[in-house]
Parts: sequence; C-alpha cells; structure tokens
Amino acid sequence: MKFIPFALLLFGYWSTAWAETTFTYQGKLGTSGQPAEGSHDFVFRLFDAQTDGTQVGVDQDVPSVDVDNGIFAVQLDFGDSPFNSSPRWLEIDVREAGSGPYTTLAPRQRIGASPFAIETLFVAPGAVDTAALQDNSVTTNKIANGNVFTDDLANFAVSTGKLSNQAVTQLKLANDSVGTSQIQNGSVSSSDIRDATIQSVDIADGSVSASDLAGGLYRSRSDLYQVTSEPLSVGAIPLRQTVACSDSNDLPLYARCGSPSSSSRLLATYMEPTNWTDTGFPAEAACSAMNLTPSNPGSNRIDVTVSIICVSVP
Repeated sequence: MKFIPFALLLFGYWSTAWAETTFTYQGKLGTSGQPAEGSHDFVFRLFDAQTDGTQVGVDQDVPSVDVDNGIFAVQLDFGDSPFNSSPRWLEIDVREAGSGPYTTLAPRQRIGASPFAIETLFVAPGAVDTAALQDNSVTTNKIANGNVFTDDLANFAVSTGKLSNQAVTQLKLANDSVGTSQIQNGSVSSSDIRDATIQSVDIADGSVSASDLAGGLYRSRSDLYQVTSEPLSVGAIPLRQTVACSDSNDLPLYARCGSPSSSSRLLATYMEPTNWTDTGFPAEAACSAMNLTPSNPGSNRIDVTVSIICVSVP
C-alpha cells in the first residue's frame, strides 16, 4: 500500500494539553489518492533540521490510531528538554496497523509555536537574565520573603528612605559600625545608656564638666546614707571599733569617732580609713580610743562610737 506524500495531504494541528508537556497533533492521511481509513500505527520523531540533522529526544510510538476519512489525532509527549527555543521538525512513519514496514512521510513538518509554550513551564536555571526582564516587571509580591540577601544588593542600593522606622535593630549592627560621626547631637539621652556601660576610660579628659553633672556627683540627698557603730565602752586600755559602707561600689565621703557625752574631751582617738581606694571591699573606718580620765579611768568609762557617710552607687 502506498501512502500519499506528507506534503500534499498531511497537515498538523497543535495544542498544548493543560499545564503539561503533552500536546495534540492532528493530521490528514491519504493512500492511493483516497483518504485513508481504519487503524494505523505511527512513529513520531523530532529533529533539529528539515533534512538530515540530529534526532532530538526519543521515538514516540503510537499504535492502532483510528483514521476516519483520512483524519487522525494523537497525543505526543517528548518532555520539556527538546523545546529550548531552537527550531524543531516532526518526522512521521506510518503503516496499516500490525502489517508490513513503515513508510516515512516527507517532508518533515516544522513544529509550531504551541509546543514551545512548554518551555515556559520549565525555565532552566540562568535561562532568564537581567536583560530579559523589562523595567519594573518584577514587583514586591513576586519576591518571596527572605529571598533577597546582602550579596544581591549593590553597594548603596538601600538608602535611609527605604528603611522603615525601627527596622534596624542592635543585632543588625556590626561591632564598631557606629562611630561618633554617625550620632546626631542630642540623639542619645540618659535612658538610652545601659547602667554601668560607661567607664572612666570612655570619658575623654575634660569632656565632662561640672555643668554636665546635674546637682553634682549624686542626684539627691537620698543617695547619701550614714552607718554608725554600736557604742564601745572605753577605759584605760585602748580599744578599736570599725564600721563600713554597705556595698563595695559605694563611695565613702566622711568618717568620725567620738563620744556624745561631755566626757569626750577626756578621749584620745585615732581614725584610720581602710579600703577607701580598693574596689574589692566596702570602704571602712576604724577608730582607736583610750580613756584619759585623771583618776581611775577604769571605773569612769566613756562610750565611743564611729560613723561613716557613704554615697550609694547603682
């Protein structure tokens, strides 16, 4: 049986099937001058040229296709890899179902635009570059959260106007990235400074004047407190009494020892400050006292107390 040449009586109808790699091919087959009828076997191949060339992909065998008055339709699926914007041609072999050798129809048929729409479903990495994108074609809702990284941003691409208020937190700042020149005058208040974060080495000589210390070294008299020892009864033998600030951070201002009675003029006292410059221990005041009563100082004893005034430091 002789089939009519493909160029005369065979035509193609292309349509992609849903969002898949399958597309429909429809043609008209003739034999001995008449439309073909009955069941036929087909083999479809893709090539990269109209004649000769190289086959792309694998054969598509479609057996037992019903041909009615010459018209037939088949579903073909070459996958997505053959459709990469290069031209493709379809070669068709046909025979009556289950009988004899195949006849190759000629010429090959050029693939239309519809199957190439498959390519848009499977965009290879790097297939779309910057030049392929129109200006303003990529909007915010096309970018998934977390998909823009530091390396994707050109230097100085993000300006101050692009940052929402409170968008840059402490964790986003590299160590030493904020210097004096980045801080506006008056922008840092006392509430912005963490307790105990400013040490003496952070203050340049002469940078803090008396006017910068509101009210002096402490804010109010409530920062002052006094610690007084229990009375110590002193006779002819010298005795020693001590008292200390409550905390090693607190500053000692003044210390004294003596007696509240009129006999204090008969005392000999010696005041000794301890740990006033050593930050490892609370500041302490020690008082040594002896009774100088002319007659019988052992019986005429005098009560002595020692006191220290300190500044509470947070």
